[in-house]
Amino acid sequence: MQAEPLEGLMAGRAAPAKPILIPPTGVVTRRSTDVLALPDVDTARALRHMWEHLAEPLGVRDIADAVAMSRRKLERHFRAHLGRSVNEELNRKRIERSRELLTGTKLSANDIARQVGFRTETYFFRIFRQAMGTTPKKYRLAQTTRLGGAEDAGPTPPVGPVSLPPGQAGRK
Repeated sequence: MQAEPLEGLMAGRAAPAKPILIPPTGVVTRRSTDVLALPDVDTARALRHMWEHLAEPLGVRDIADAVAMSRRKLERHFRAHLGRSVNEELNRKRIERSRELLTGTKLSANDIARQVGFRTETYFFRIFRQAMGTTPKKYRLAQTTRLGGAEDAGPTPPVGPVSLPPGQAGRK
């Protein structure tokens, strides 16, 4: 149905009087465009490690060890350059990825929790609800409804930024 105006133009019919806007179904970030624009190379290296190992049960110590920094120095760098703790950033990224999986796949919440590195489904639900104000199931339903029920439309763009209240990153 959305291709009909284009087909009409190609067949020589007049262009519509008003522009036709078609909302995107999602944005896929590729590694080549996933640039870390930070003035601090240590923080960028830590973020890169975090993102590449998101599915693993990472902790602050693991990330600090991977980039050869003390835990305290790593925390100071994250606070200075990102305005949040290492755990807050780790959970922020896990929630961001879980939103993509909730809207772009039919995986269960338990499977998604494991794939993004949460050790338990209960902890995933708690952190997801803190960040999004709803449960993963309700989020998926709302996003599917927003897309008009299109289940195979691909990943959808997140609605609003993922942010946890300061100090609410949790530790597990």
